[in-house]
Amino acid sequence: MKKLIVFCVVMVMAAAGVSATAVMDDFLDIGNAADEALHNAVGFGTVSGGYYGAYDAADSVDDEGAGFAKDIRVVWDVGCAEGTNAAAFDLDAGAADAVGIVFRSLDGISGADTYEVYANSQFVGTYPEDGYVVSEIWNTVGFALPMPMSGVIHIEVVAIDPAWNSCGTWGQVAMSWAYLAYDAGQIPEFTTIGAALALIGAAGYIAWRRRK
Repeated sequence: MKKLIVFCVVMVMAAAGVSATAVMDDFLDIGNAADEALHNAVGFGTVSGGYYGAYDAADSVDDEGAGFAKDIRVVWDVGCAEGTNAAAFDLDAGAADAVGIVFRSLDGISGADTYEVYANSQFVGTYPEDGYVVSEIWNTVGFALPMPMSGVIHIEVVAIDPAWNSCGTWGQVAMSWAYLAYDAGQIPEFTTIGAALALIGAAGYIAWRRRK
């Protein structure tokens, strides 16, 4: 009888389009431990407080609303120890061709929120810190992949600015989520200034990182 009940429940879930087992997909909710495990996320540090750009205020997030102050992580963990400035995870595009990747990241008062993105070990792009140290702004940032990619894509994010003076409390480069884009129209553009800084500064950032 129990087997029959279980079989019926599984069949009902299947008919409703609900999977009995969660699987990797093309969206990572950074800070959600279960979702991070599904996407093989490693290297992210934990947040130490509830501010991070007033992330628990409804007007500072666009997908989770109030009360999610700790549903984020930092790329460079609190303390900013040498060699711990990178985080990585996998996203699964399946049979489709992904053409971009989109992040929700904080450009905060550290003045040190520049990061680089790699996909399958190929350089994708650089987010340039805006240079303002009096603002805490959550940005939706998009990068075009160097070529269309399908299947499981390994993503690496590297914080490349020197550690700021409060890294011991807050860490560096906070993020909330990441997902794959399948059309150029789904990739948010930098501002004109940001795009210019990214193009001009990418070579210099790469050279600086290689010297570390």
